[in-house]
Amino acid sequence: MKNRTIRIILLMVLDAIGILASGALALLMRFDLSFNDIPAAYADAFFRLLPLEILVTWAVFFACRMYHYVWHNVSTREVTSMVLSVVLNFAVFHVPAWFLAPRQPRSVIAMALIFQIIFLVGIRCSVRFYQAIRQWLTYRSNDNSKRIML
Repeated sequence: MKNRTIRIILLMVLDAIGILASGALALLMRFDLSFNDIPAAYADAFFRLLPLEILVTWAVFFACRMYHYVWHNVSTREVTSMVLSVVLNFAVFHVPAWFLAPRQPRSVIAMALIFQIIFLVGIRCSVRFYQAIRQWLTYRSNDNSKRIML
């Protein structure tokens, strides 16, 4: 049980970092990768809403069971489920925020969604990516051995 709690806390921290990174990267890309060109109103709105967005993400991901496991073997069905959870989370937060908070440019919102899908799904698939890379490197280092299909 203790390992599971640590894993859930680690995933929650990584999700918070992923949300911060996706929003910040979207703002930076929209304003030509220059911090000085980002209007203060947009940066202020982003940082004011960030804690709320993280809390909403945690709640939606718990409801979608995204913290119950890390995927060692990832199928297309599981990736689709992860992507739908991220899109649901994004809609739950950004649709009300669009009407209630200072508006971000539409391009920032679209890029933030794309980055969140990449980061948050990537976090959950990272164990599988690590295993695949390690296996590929192991096979490459053993080029002298023969592979036999049984």
